[in-house]
Amino acid sequence: MRRALLLLLAALAAPAGDDALLPRLVRAIREGDPAAARTAHDVLKRMGREAWPHVMPLLDDPDPEVRLRAARLWEAMAGEVGDWWGLPVRGAAFRDGLPTRARHKATGIEMVLVPGGRFRPGPEGDAPVVEIAPFYLSATEVTQAQYRAGWPGAMLAFAEHRAAYPVTGMSHAGIAPWLARTDLRLPTEAEWEYACRAAPAPPHAPRRECAPVGERSPGALGLFDMEDNVAEWCADATVDGRRVVRGGSFADPPGDRGPFARRLVPADRRAPTIGFRVARAP
Repeated sequence: MRRALLLLLAALAAPAGDDALLPRLVRAIREGDPAAARTAHDVLKRMGREAWPHVMPLLDDPDPEVRLRAARLWEAMAGEVGDWWGLPVRGAAFRDGLPTRARHKATGIEMVLVPGGRFRPGPEGDAPVVEIAPFYLSATEVTQAQYRAGWPGAMLAFAEHRAAYPVTGMSHAGIAPWLARTDLRLPTEAEWEYACRAAPAPPHAPRRECAPVGERSPGALGLFDMEDNVAEWCADATVDGRRVVRGGSFADPPGDRGPFARRLVPADRRAPTIGFRVARAP
């Protein structure tokens, strides 16, 4: 009990960014007596994102008691309201304190961290350079199950009751209420192309029909089905109100798929060949 009290006092007295406190708390989870471990659990839970990279390795600790303590802490972190929009996917690496993979709490969508950078859009390479800030992009097209998780009871237009298939048949305007409800957004056209080109998927035979998401190998970033399955709405609009669709679909000729596939579509168009994936700022 004395050790737990000392640990709590140290946590309360520690200045923000104290580099020594986190290791002490993690050691208490791994090595401490039950009272000290409980105190460390409560402090780490309140620390939120700062603690994630330190707690993650405990989930695979050789000691089953440590794994149990860490799993309970991880679940408590996931349940914290307002801490962050997601929780790191188990086994994810961290870059500048951000998990490379995170799961959106409200929908279960796995989001992949796309590092920022500069590139020239388009196949010719002569467009102005665009700078992309780091952002999260869903690993797959949004599935019917994920859509319903974000909006229980939501009605879908095509191919209903196929949980692992992408949501299709939704107009650009039609998905706006769901995006607002889940605090997610569509990627910009530049973000979409940058992510697709940064880590292209291995070559695959062209699809002939819509398929469940994530069945084929992803690109190096962990993004699936960027170049076919269904085409994807982007956030961009033209002066005449049409919206950008990228990526091509199972119904398009092979030459009309891939990282440069692009067309402009009326915002109210509903088609079984168009779905969407979502983005979010860190």
